[in-house]
Amino acid sequence: MSLPATLDVTEDAIFTALRSVLLIMLPSATVVVQGQENRVPQPANALQIVMQPGRRTRLSTNEDTSADVSFTGHISGKVLTVTEILDGVIVVGRELFGLGIPAGTQITAFVSGTPGGVGIYSVNNSLEIASEKMAAGAMAIVQHTEFPVQIDVYGDTSGDVAQIISTLMRDEYAIEQFEAVNPSVVPLYSDDPIEATFEDENKQVQRRWAVMTYLQVNPQVSVPQQFADELDVEPISVSATYPIS
Repeated sequence: MSLPATLDVTEDAIFTALRSVLLIMLPSATVVVQGQENRVPQPANALQIVMQPGRRTRLSTNEDTSADVSFTGHISGKVLTVTEILDGVIVVGRELFGLGIPAGTQITAFVSGTPGGVGIYSVNNSLEIASEKMAAGAMAIVQHTEFPVQIDVYGDTSGDVAQIISTLMRDEYAIEQFEAVNPSVVPLYSDDPIEATFEDENKQVQRRWAVMTYLQVNPQVSVPQQFADELDVEPISVSATYPIS
């Protein structure tokens, strides 16, 4: 059985980046948390921000990229020794292909030598494989995605803070901050702030303003992929093989 697909930009990474940028923009006492979490009470601080995930909107057709990797190596126990690189760069986490190598065998770590090249690696299965040509290719599939996040601001100054967020998230300033924190996440724009004050369970009015901020991420899904590097061509006679009756 082949290894499952992997994703390089996760939801946790997106919210971690957004939280970091919000903390840069706003006063040091601001509390920023992700919403829709179990057993997480509303912060007691005067200024609170809750980030709520929205949807994921496709912006373009997938971009598929082949990443062929072939090399000569041998395995003893859980140690893979690569003696020659034939094509590409070895990536830790990829599935390993070769004669006698069972499906699901994975390169788990780089040990020594040249990272991605000749050297010692570890694998997840204990094997005894003599020197042979091996492969660890993959197909990388990118989907350009719009990722809206509702930012709820609580507190007496929530309207002013919402104005700051709405302004900066549509400015080069935010682009530079995300570039420093996580270049995989890029701010696109923000909607105008919306007043959303509500009455809590104690019949107390809670001031809240909401700002919908739109981010772009281009998550890459990687799946194991074998590639043919040799073809055996055997000519046949079309008239003899497919005679006209």
